[in-house]
Amino acid sequence: MKQSFLVKIHSFVDVITNSSTELFIANTNKEIDVIKEILQKMLDIINCSNDDHNRVDEMFNIYEVNEKNVDNLLETTDSYESELTRKELIGRTIIEGTKDNGIPYEIFELIEKVFNAERIHLG
Repeated sequence: MKQSFLVKIHSFVDVITNSSTELFIANTNKEIDVIKEILQKMLDIINCSNDDHNRVDEMFNIYEVNEKNVDNLLETTDSYESELTRKELIGRTIIEGTKDNGIPYEIFELIEKVFNAERIHLG
């Protein structure tokens, strides 16, 4: 006898993909080059950097929030968890994956702790 069960689907997209993007808003005084070095060491720890496709520059966009890009960032994060104001965002460093599911889950907490970062799941 075959058994079957019914699964309620929220939307067709839920069936197709489980991709997501993470964005970290870091509150650190570390220079971008130092952040890249630390991220590389994190990747080394989880044995993720031996593959040519897992280099820091290919996996992460890292930039400082300034007057020119803050409005774009606010639009990106507007409907998500962050409640930081425009003034609070300026001077912070953004660490984001270059592609869906691009940041290994194993280093989420490390990024949050080492860079005093707030993580925003962008869906």
